[in-house]
Amino acid sequence: MLLSNNLFLVSVLVLLIVAILGVAVVLYFATRPVGEKPKPEVVPTWSADALRAGFRQAIDIIESNISSRAERYNVPWVVVLEDGDQARLPLGHTGIPGVYGSGPALSQQIHWEFFERGVVVDLAVGATQESDRDEQWEQFLTLCRSYRPQRPFDSVVVTIPAALLLDSEARPELIRRAGVMHRRLWLAQNRFAMRLALYVLVTECESMTGFSAFARALPDGMRASMLGWSSPYDPSISYQSDWVEQAMADVAATVDDTVAEVLVTREVGVADMLVLTSRVREIQPQLQLYLDELMRPNVYHEPFLLRGVYLTGDSGELQAPQSANAPDLLQPAFLRAVFERKIFLESGLTRPIRNATLTRPLLHKGLRFAAGGVLGVWAIGIVVATIDVGRHAPGQVAALREIRRIAAADDQDRSADWYQRSAITLLGLEPEVRGEGGLAWMLPGSWSMFDGLNAALREALMREFRDVVRVAIERGFAARATALSGQTGPDGPCRAPAGLAEGADVLALTDRADFRAMLAYVSQVERFSNAWSAWHDRTAGVLSLQPAVQYALGIDASPSALQILASMPPPEAHQNVYADAFRCAYEKGMGQLEDSLFTQNPLLRAERKAQHALAAFTQRAPVDGEADLRDLVHAISAEQDLLSSANTAWLHQDVFMPDPLLEQIFSTAAKVPLLGQTVVAKSRASFQDAFAVLRSQIASFTSGSDAGLQWRENQYVLSPGRLALRDSLAGLLVQPFMQVPPATQVPDLRGAALVHWDISALDQALVLMDARTAFLARGLAGVPLTYVPAVMQSANAQAGLGLYRRAVAALEPGFALRSMEFQAAADRVRRIASLLGDLGAVRERGELLALLSRGALAALTHLDDMLRRADLYAVQTDVSLPGTSLLAAFGVADLAGLDAYLAQQAGTLQELSAQAAVYLTALSPSDARSVVAQRWQMIGQELERYALRNPNSALLRLEQWIRLAGQTKDCAKWPAAPSASSGYFELHWSRLAATLRERCLGRDSLQFQTDWRRFTTAYNELLGGRMPVADPKAPSRGVVPRPAATVQGVQDVLGRFQSLPSYEWPPGAIADFLTRFRAWAEVLQPLWSATGESGYHLAWNFRVNRGAEVAANQIISWTLSVGSESVGSDMPDARLRWAVGLPITLSVRLAKDAPLLPRADPTQPRMSVDGHQVSWTFHGPWALFTMLGWQGLDSGLLRFEVPVMVENINDFARLPPGQKLKFFVDLNLFSLGEGKPLNWARPLPLIAPAGSGP
Repeated sequence: MLLSNNLFLVSVLVLLIVAILGVAVVLYFATRPVGEKPKPEVVPTWSADALRAGFRQAIDIIESNISSRAERYNVPWVVVLEDGDQARLPLGHTGIPGVYGSGPALSQQIHWEFFERGVVVDLAVGATQESDRDEQWEQFLTLCRSYRPQRPFDSVVVTIPAALLLDSEARPELIRRAGVMHRRLWLAQNRFAMRLALYVLVTECESMTGFSAFARALPDGMRASMLGWSSPYDPSISYQSDWVEQAMADVAATVDDTVAEVLVTREVGVADMLVLTSRVREIQPQLQLYLDELMRPNVYHEPFLLRGVYLTGDSGELQAPQSANAPDLLQPAFLRAVFERKIFLESGLTRPIRNATLTRPLLHKGLRFAAGGVLGVWAIGIVVATIDVGRHAPGQVAALREIRRIAAADDQDRSADWYQRSAITLLGLEPEVRGEGGLAWMLPGSWSMFDGLNAALREALMREFRDVVRVAIERGFAARATALSGQTGPDGPCRAPAGLAEGADVLALTDRADFRAMLAYVSQVERFSNAWSAWHDRTAGVLSLQPAVQYALGIDASPSALQILASMPPPEAHQNVYADAFRCAYEKGMGQLEDSLFTQNPLLRAERKAQHALAAFTQRAPVDGEADLRDLVHAISAEQDLLSSANTAWLHQDVFMPDPLLEQIFSTAAKVPLLGQTVVAKSRASFQDAFAVLRSQIASFTSGSDAGLQWRENQYVLSPGRLALRDSLAGLLVQPFMQVPPATQVPDLRGAALVHWDISALDQALVLMDARTAFLARGLAGVPLTYVPAVMQSANAQAGLGLYRRAVAALEPGFALRSMEFQAAADRVRRIASLLGDLGAVRERGELLALLSRGALAALTHLDDMLRRADLYAVQTDVSLPGTSLLAAFGVADLAGLDAYLAQQAGTLQELSAQAAVYLTALSPSDARSVVAQRWQMIGQELERYALRNPNSALLRLEQWIRLAGQTKDCAKWPAAPSASSGYFELHWSRLAATLRERCLGRDSLQFQTDWRRFTTAYNELLGGRMPVADPKAPSRGVVPRPAATVQGVQDVLGRFQSLPSYEWPPGAIADFLTRFRAWAEVLQPLWSATGESGYHLAWNFRVNRGAEVAANQIISWTLSVGSESVGSDMPDARLRWAVGLPITLSVRLAKDAPLLPRADPTQPRMSVDGHQVSWTFHGPWALFTMLGWQGLDSGLLRFEVPVMVENINDFARLPPGQKLKFFVDLNLFSLGEGKPLNWARPLPLIAPAGSGP
């Protein structure tokens, strides 16, 4: 609970920081070396005030001349550390551009140099006492950090005199100086938490033999450059010992190369310069020792950043005698570029370090140990208190957050489910909020002077208990009441308890599921009442609220939570509201029990259903006989099962006696205040009244001699007659003849499709009917006489349907039976049809006979095809009759052979006729009137007369004519043949006589065959299937069109036709073709008139046959154009001339205010639409014939159709049927010269019929 207060958390954080600092101080002083330091040599002391004054004066100079305070980081600061009595670096004599000369000398140990590109601070750290050196350096670091906190200075230059490096006895001094410098750098790096760039400068190199001579021999530019080694490694790489060897090797190599170049170009002394290289190599061991100690790694700080080692010294150019008062004028060599081109430019290398150990000034040991002890004890106390508080902190923090979340919820989000969940959460959080303080008193934040957190938390918990938990409990009661009663408001409807429907079909009075469901409801209401009373009665103690909380929320509350709830005022009572709801649900539930027991008693419903099934079975015609029978059997069986499942003695009592379970419902409800005795008494009385009504209804069902329900031996049972009816019907339903096979697809018998009957399947169907007859004679003996007619009617309907479907299933497509087999199948089908008539299946009987008739007709048609293919009385085509006997045409040599031929032909006819007679007997009256059937009837009659040698027999007369013609060589003296008639033999006789006579007269000569072949060849190649004689609509039927005929080709075909000899052609394809071609010759002849006036006159009548037109009144004008001539609605009677090659265009225009608008039609490629105007255009040499043939002139009229649409949706009802406008035009043709009217001819076939003549 303490961690929920902000001030407490802040105080804990401050105390932790102080404790950590105290521990750090203790550790620091514990690691400091103990003992007195050696006494330093007596050196001048320094003044802190002078140091600060000099620093401020230097800052003023920088801000006045170099950069402002805002730009102080733009100028690098370089610190030069000198340890010893060597002279300062003569930076002022290097020539580096400066802004102010040497700095102030307020401090003897610090020297300032101000340059345009940087500031150099020269510190002589060895010029003061040992005890003052750290203090001086600390003070200087503090001043630098106060002015430049982000980057106090950028780099450090450490100087070491060359003479010291050449002295082999100076190793201890080198180690000492390196340690001093190491400590200075370590302090700076730790104070600033930055890794500083370090440069080592070997000064006073003039002490090295040959150095001054070497420097003087160089030009000024080279003398100002660098002599040394710059680290080529990345700044992240730490110092390595081999770098010194590498550096000195590079310097020696540079000196060697430079000396060689100088000796070549200039005349100088060589002795000293040659020794310089060896001197450079001599300083390597001492320099190695110095740098290893200086760069020595330490676990307390990161390694220093070594960026280079350089040599500098005096060149000796001004070594003139000087007076004692003359200042030293040092001329530095190899120094300018070190600062100007190296150190100043690498100011950005300074970077923060990853870790640092900060230090503080010395403290007194006693204070140090006292502070450490206090802080240690305090830290231990905080740790112990934190651990103690930490045990409760997660739960307390979570509880506090949850309380705040619940309190912050919006009103619209506070649903019933939200209250339920929030209340359960708050009850679970109460133990966490109530947690004791423990050792929290050790934390100042827990003191009452800072915060009363516990009191605030409990107050918040009380508030949320009042606003959430109490409301949730009341809502929980309301939800439980709604779940029990179904009533959602004071005036809302209620519902009956759940589970009452499970006993609706139970006849027994004991152990009923609906009774148990009603008892469960009453018990739940009793539990609700007890919990509700405990919630409102606060006098029984705190723990008495536990049942109420557990009932409303489903959980147990702690005693302290119950105490909080008990301290709240009791809620308003809703006793009357809940009582009304529970009583309403109770009354509905008891009403359902009353219905299931009495009003809708299962026995009553079963008896009514059985009586209804009996009435429906006996009073209406059976639509589905099997379904009616099964419904009746099911109703009687269901009633019997119901009576067998329970003891029905309670239905015969004088007064209703409740069973123990129902009595328990009444007694429990009477004890519950929310229900009461009044409601129970009302339900008891209602049950008694309903039972009395039930008894009277059951009595009405059991009265009478034919009653289906009887009371025997203290039990209600079904009458023997009804049971016998059920058993008989059940036995009937399982008989094979009552099983109706599924419907099968009837074969398609349209046209001449052949079928056959499966005789074995037909026999099986008849066997089932015989079994039916045997069963009906004995299987319905137990059926009461009252129901026998209805049973027979349903059984007949079911048996008839099954018999019909079995007969249809015996019909199979594919081939025809032989006549004898067909006769046997037909007899069985007729017998089945007769049985169907006896069963009352009149429709099925007609359909079955129709199938038999259509099968017979198909077989008869197949027999007719056989007769046609037999080609009886045919003559040979390769025999020339002129000069030859007619007998040769029949392939015989004499009259005896002719008699045998005629007998064989007549025998074939008699055999086919005998088969046809079998099929003719199976035809229906309508099929018997078909052409095929009548033909075979006529053939049969003729053969009967022929068998009797009747002189009127056409077959007998045909044979006599053939014999007489065979005996006469002069075909002109042959007897006359009969004219063509409808008789089969007369027609055959006429055609045979015409063929023989034509061949006898020589019309099959070679010249005739040649002329006919030439004509047909020319027609097929030049005109057949081409305009103008082709069918223009053939492409729409999938026929690939041929190009239009040429004018020359048409004339050539017409000339060949006119050269054919004129004969009387017998009926046939050639005669029909020549008749149609002759009509075309008459139509085409005016196009090439001998008078020179070629073409037609067109007489045009617009909008004829108005009774058949559709929406043509929308047309306001029309125009017909032929070539350059036109007629229109303004001169409709004018005639136009058309000749081969002239185009024709018909245009019509619809009114602008018409509701219809024409649209394009992809099926009419010659039609175009432009706004309200529609045009048909016909091009090519035969444009007129294309138009006449496309639109069709069979009725003498041209028909034009235009697809239309409406612009306004309100005119949609005015669209014509099919959404097409239709009009008719009368077009008459006249020859141009004679003015003779021409009749339009039908299209000619694609290919002329082949043949050698008639």
